[in-house]
Amino acid sequence: MNCMKLQKILFLAAAGTLFGATGAETVFSSDFAAQKWNRAPAWTIEGDTAKATQIPGKWPALSYPVSLEKNNFYRCSFQYKTSGSTDSSDKLLLHVHKKYHFSYPPVTEWTTSYAYFHAADSGKGDLMFQLEGKSPFQLQIRKIQVEKLSADDRKRIRVDFASDNGPMPAFFRKHFWKNAEGSLQVVPAEDHIEGGKAMRITARAKTGKTQLSVYSLHLPLEPGKRYRLSLWAKADPQTPFSFYIDGYVSGQKKHWYKGTRTKLTARWEKQSMEFSGPAVAEYPQMAKQTAYLVFSFPAEESEKTIQIHSVELEQLGK
Repeated sequence: MNCMKLQKILFLAAAGTLFGATGAETVFSSDFAAQKWNRAPAWTIEGDTAKATQIPGKWPALSYPVSLEKNNFYRCSFQYKTSGSTDSSDKLLLHVHKKYHFSYPPVTEWTTSYAYFHAADSGKGDLMFQLEGKSPFQLQIRKIQVEKLSADDRKRIRVDFASDNGPMPAFFRKHFWKNAEGSLQVVPAEDHIEGGKAMRITARAKTGKTQLSVYSLHLPLEPGKRYRLSLWAKADPQTPFSFYIDGYVSGQKKHWYKGTRTKLTARWEKQSMEFSGPAVAEYPQMAKQTAYLVFSFPAEESEKTIQIHSVELEQLGK
């Protein structure tokens, strides 16, 4: 057994200990045979799977009421896949209680996706899935679950692309790439100590230079707690690279974010930063207790490739 294989085995054994246990309480699981879901005519139920075909110009919805408890963090998970998508506007939308909103790209193989949110109030409201887009693509969804996260669950949140079956990652998306071309893809990471999968960002500016960003969906972020944000990354050619955790809310008076800058090379290197969660008294919009990740880098007319692996948001201390 060579050294790289042994390192991978030891790392994965440790990862199983760190991330395998959970205290999450399941508060909802889909059972299409027993539950009466509200659904537009475009949706059909077959066994444990709901299926729909997008109607351009429409937003066919599938929904079911779910109860949430005040001042708790939740994670919604589900498996989905699509076929026949031909337009960049095609997506799956998730709305929770008309307050928390998420979007997911077309994926051609079964992919497990997540949505994290903090319930400010108790009550019952809809868990709603909708299709959106300009092409008549097909979508299947199954194994929908909502879990209430324990304090232990929130100590370490990991985004490792293991459940992504592509071609695009479900948890990240390009942001405002007007003067640029490129893609986000899930690829094997055989040269990384953990193996597994990585997100590959390929980008080039159409003319001159431009600054590009990739955004994640939201992650839990508790006020006043101390955190470490870490990730593995490499690039070809080498490039300046910034990563942030951002709590932007439209209409806010004061913007909370924390970030750092580094330089990526052709070798996998672990990058990290430590920060404290915001004080709600100073940043009242952060009562939402979630924030998203931003990866930012310059692009020129020649193509650039960046790979990201094993993103972690970890609470420090007790």
